[in-house]
Amino acid sequence: MRLCPNERRVDFVVFRGVNSLLPRAFAALRPFFYLCILAWINIYVCREAFFTESTGHFNSIHCEWLALASLGDFHLWSPSWWPRWGDGSPLEYTYAPLVPALIAVIARLEHCSAALALHQLTGVIYCLTPVLLYLASLVGAFRARPDTVSRPPWPAPCCLP
Repeated sequence: MRLCPNERRVDFVVFRGVNSLLPRAFAALRPFFYLCILAWINIYVCREAFFTESTGHFNSIHCEWLALASLGDFHLWSPSWWPRWGDGSPLEYTYAPLVPALIAVIARLEHCSAALALHQLTGVIYCLTPVLLYLASLVGAFRARPDTVSRPPWPAPCCLP
């Protein structure tokens, strides 16, 4: 729509083929551009977590994770005993063993303390969670069909027995 009836559009012959190609190329690369921006923002926000040994501000379960990672012997092939809580219990039943086991593995692989390994693990999880959520929504957006979006996933009440 022209605002002025005497307005003319200037068309450059050099850019005639580029004008039709660039919007399609940018539209195809736009989700990956947003993905890179999201990853960069997350890495920028938690950049200190990869190098900070300890801040002194541990949240509710961080101390227990560090104790389990540094004092517990995680062996997949044999159970271990944890005598420090209550009257003792198997190490696998003290708390969910994934985070303390990952802290212990990171600390052993990098030859660093458990506190630094905890901060690195939380930094990686902080950086990867929004990126993976964005990728999942992107894949779901490409797979969405109109019939799956318009109807509820449960059957109608009239069809229930």
